[in-house]
Amino acid sequence: MPGSPEFYAELSSFVPYNEHSWDFDYVRPLLKRTHSVLDVACGKGAFLRSIVDSVGAAIGIDTNPAAVSDRSDDKLRIYNQSVEDFSVTHHEEFDCVSAFQVVEHLGSIMPFVSAAYGCVKPGGLLVISVPNRARRRAPGFESLDYPPHHLSRWAENHLSMIAEILDAELLSIAKEPLNKSQTIGALRIKELPELLPARFAGREFILKVMSRLPLTFPLSLVWRRLKIAERLGMYGMSMVAIIRKPSTRLQT
Repeated sequence: MPGSPEFYAELSSFVPYNEHSWDFDYVRPLLKRTHSVLDVACGKGAFLRSIVDSVGAAIGIDTNPAAVSDRSDDKLRIYNQSVEDFSVTHHEEFDCVSAFQVVEHLGSIMPFVSAAYGCVKPGGLLVISVPNRARRRAPGFESLDYPPHHLSRWAENHLSMIAEILDAELLSIAKEPLNKSQTIGALRIKELPELLPARFAGREFILKVMSRLPLTFPLSLVWRRLKIAERLGMYGMSMVAIIRKPSTRLQT
């Protein structure tokens, strides 16, 4: 069962919303000044505010009245409405429709995704970001990766299945990189202990030193060039899929 509005009202009171998400940074370069963008379940509009001055129109919808109030200005509009209702009157209207960290909260995924996809213009993009089930674990988050907060666990093949069901083209899947401190922690907790399985005096100190070495110059150059973090599957919390709707065929 998904969380109730009361559950999320209480959760939001002690879990701050991330205003600066890596997937926002990944998507922004895909947008053009002439593009119209719809952000589904936009909350208070963090993504929209980050792009409002660089696109033609930025519109958001959200069903949580506590998170968003209907308002509009010259370029940014946010409405308290479900995507299923919104898609009825805004069919194939947007160059890009995004849903950041939404579908993992849903008990039924495809009605939501299909409605969002219905708002995409032919040749336009559907952006979906979800938690990566193969991420390096973050102890402070793991208790939230269960119902009623998260109802599903996501891997790359699940995002591929969504594109296939929509009869759309999966352009790319990107995984969140670990920052420096997260990389050091991942090395210290998993990779290096496997190299030093036996317990001995000074083991923890050696692990602490060794976990920092790959990210110090000049070893850091080798680390990045050989993409060792990717080879070891050292990824962060989430991943994002870019899905393109086929262009309308020209009639002859």
